[in-house]
Amino acid sequence: MIRRRLGLLATGRATATIEVAIGLPAILMLLFGIVEFGRLLWTHQILMHAADMTARCYSISSPLCTGTNTPASYAVSVASSDGITLDATGVPTPTAPSCTTTTGGSVNYYTITINYTFTSPVSALLPLPSTLSVSSQYGC
Repeated sequence: MIRRRLGLLATGRATATIEVAIGLPAILMLLFGIVEFGRLLWTHQILMHAADMTARCYSISSPLCTGTNTPASYAVSVASSDGITLDATGVPTPTAPSCTTTTGGSVNYYTITINYTFTSPVSALLPLPSTLSVSSQYGC
């Protein structure tokens, strides 16, 4: 038995096992961090696209955003076509749109804000934001 242990140490397998045991958690954490950060950026990009398209739809008074179709329902449909399940309550838009004048100019803007809760399976290990909020403006 003692010879077997000495043989294991002599071949270097024990050293390799210890190195893997120490290095593997760090490598896995790095890998999961890269994947989750990429998923966070992907989600942010989809939310920005939905906000941009909704602000445009809202400002041109498209039938997709007026009447029984609300800007929130349009934002939900745009986000779902890109793969994100968005709750309509995360798109707080006024029922009667009103443009506000910017200081020093005559351009008016519709502003659409989307709030989204980002859930990550590795949130206990990595400090990722749990909520995303994006805004987009479109001239009217």
